[in-house]
Amino acid sequence: MNQDLAHAAEQDLPRGADAGWPEILGTAAELVFETDAAGLLRFVAPERALGHEAGALLGREARALLVDPSDGDPFEAGSSSCGRKVWVRRADGSSACLLVTAAPLHDALGLPAGVRGFAQEVTRKVAPFSVALHRAAVAEQVLDGLRGPASLVCPLALALELVCDRMGAAGATLLDPIGFVLRLSGDVLALPPRSMPARPGAAGRRLLSVGGHGVLVCGGSQPGDPVLALWRGEGAAAWAEVDVGAAEAAVGLLRLLLGQEQVAGELSGQTRSDGLTGLFNREAFTQEMARRIDRLDREAVPGTLLLLDLDHFRRMNACWGQELGDGALLATTEMLRRTFRPADLVGRLGGDLFAAWLDNADELSVAERAEKLRLEAPATFAALAAEGSLLLGVSMGIACRQVGGAESVDSLMRRAQRALRHAKAAGRGRWYVSHDPAEG
Repeated sequence: MNQDLAHAAEQDLPRGADAGWPEILGTAAELVFETDAAGLLRFVAPERALGHEAGALLGREARALLVDPSDGDPFEAGSSSCGRKVWVRRADGSSACLLVTAAPLHDALGLPAGVRGFAQEVTRKVAPFSVALHRAAVAEQVLDGLRGPASLVCPLALALELVCDRMGAAGATLLDPIGFVLRLSGDVLALPPRSMPARPGAAGRRLLSVGGHGVLVCGGSQPGDPVLALWRGEGAAAWAEVDVGAAEAAVGLLRLLLGQEQVAGELSGQTRSDGLTGLFNREAFTQEMARRIDRLDREAVPGTLLLLDLDHFRRMNACWGQELGDGALLATTEMLRRTFRPADLVGRLGGDLFAAWLDNADELSVAERAEKLRLEAPATFAALAAEGSLLLGVSMGIACRQVGGAESVDSLMRRAQRALRHAKAAGRGRWYVSHDPAEG
C-alpha cells in the first residue's frame, strides 16, 4: 500500500482537490499535503488534519508543525522521504508521531518547487519507545556534563542548567514540595501557587501558561521529592509527551543530587558556608561567582557585584559587645535575603563585609537594591538595641561586568572595594558605582 501511495505522490498530477490524488490517499493517511518552494502549505487534506482546520493551515510554514525541526524537515523543498518518522503538533498542543512519505516537486526549469506527500499516524505504536529513548538521552547528556570539573563546585546547580539546556527551556527552577525555591537556572519566571502538585509527594505533571510562557511542572513520586518546573519563551514550541518523560527522569536525577548535596553540606559544614550567617564564605562565593561568569560569557549577558560593609561596626562591637554585633550581622543577612532574588549569590566575605552577585543584572538594577538597603539599614539596626539608639548604617560599592568585557573575579572585587572605600570616604551610609573596568 505505502509503495503505491508513494508512487501516486511522485506523479506530476494536477494540483488541487479536483485532481483526485488526495481522495486516493485519504483512505489511508491522516495528512495529505503539498508545499511550495518556500515551505508554505498550499494544499492540506482532510478537512480536519490532526485536529487542525485545513483552511487555517494554508499559507503557513509546514516546518512550524514539527516538534523539533532539528530532527529533520520532510517539508523542505526538494526533499524526498519514505516512511520518515517525525513528531508534529496537533491542534490541541499534544504531539503525534507521523510516518511521512513525500516526493519533491520541480518547476519548468527543474528547480525545487515544493514537496507533495502524505503521512500516517503511528503515535500509539512508537510513543512508549520514543519517550524512553528521549528520557535516556537527556539523562545521559546531563550525566556527561556532570563529569567536568565545574561539577565539583555545585553539581545540583550545574545539573539544573544542563537539564534546562538539553530540553530547550528558557528557564527552570527546582522547588521543595511546599514551593520553596531550591535552585534557579536561566530566565526568572514567577510561578503561581497552582503550579505545585496537589499535595507533597504527589506525582504527576502539569502544563500551564504563565505570562505567555509554556510551563511544564513535574513532581516526584515520594514525599519530600523536589518539583521541577521548566518553561519556554513566548512563541516557542509547546511541550510534547517526550518532554514530559524526560522531565520526569530529570526529577529523579535531581533528587539524587539534592540528597548528595545535603549530605555533603552536613559533612563539610564550615568549608563552604559561614558559621554564623549560613551564607557562602569567601572561598565558596568567589568559586561560584567564577562559574557563573563562565555561563554569562556563553549567554552574552552582564553581571554585577555589590560589596556591603557596616558603618562603625568595630566601634559598636567594642561598646555594645559581641552578642549585639552578631545580632547586627544576622540582621544584615536577613536584609540581603529579602532584597535579592533566590537565584542571586550572597556571601559573607569576613567580618562585617558582605557580597552579592547578580546574574543578568546591570549597575542600575543593582543600584536600586543598594538604595533600598541604605534606607532600610538604620531602622533595622536601631531595633536591635533596647533603647533604639544603635546608630549603624551600611556603605556599598558596585561593579558591573559588561558583556564581552572578559573581566576576572579579582578585577571585579578590586573595583567594588575601591567603590566601597569611595562611599565611606564620602561620608558613609551611601553607595558608589565603579564605571571603569580599567580601574580593576
